[in-house]
Amino acid sequence: MNTDTSVYVDFEQSERRLYLLKGEIMISSAQDIKPFYVTTRDGKVVPIGTYFIVNQREQETIVSVYEGVVELRPMRSIQFVQLKAMQQAAFNTKGTMPIQQLSTSRALWLEHKIQATNSKLTDFIIELARYHRGVINVAPELAKYKVTGIFSITNIDKTLHHLSEILPIEITYYFKRWIYIKEKPKNLH
Repeated sequence: MNTDTSVYVDFEQSERRLYLLKGEIMISSAQDIKPFYVTTRDGKVVPIGTYFIVNQREQETIVSVYEGVVELRPMRSIQFVQLKAMQQAAFNTKGTMPIQQLSTSRALWLEHKIQATNSKLTDFIIELARYHRGVINVAPELAKYKVTGIFSITNIDKTLHHLSEILPIEITYYFKRWIYIKEKPKNLH
């Protein structure tokens, strides 16, 4: 389970169900005579002997498959979509978005890393803040900057310092765990 994750497990004699209430989980499942389902607010994920991640977001569920096959069953749709190894797709209650290829062969958060691919700096900082024991506020005007790379989540201060070396941002610490990030003032000389 990743940070800020809640699940409810319901294993019965006839089937095994896991309800992902919020957050992100990694699942490795083998074929079994008892059916196994992961249910989110948006529908069901049905693995067929596989290794995959389910990420419940505010507006959608994202499923990333690393091995095997997974079937996506949106709650209000009669169409199912199958994802194969190295594919991912988002879905909501009404349907599934286009299938995309995974850019990495592993779940980085399991290695204490996160990836940004041409992400708005503000979005990246919000994602990074999930791993910080405290508050990170970021000025909205920093959304104009883009970030790409794989970053460590084991030392957030070090990751922020690296970002400040490549981007014109200023990091201010109010107490040990309260951080504010804004644009560096332009030199008036």
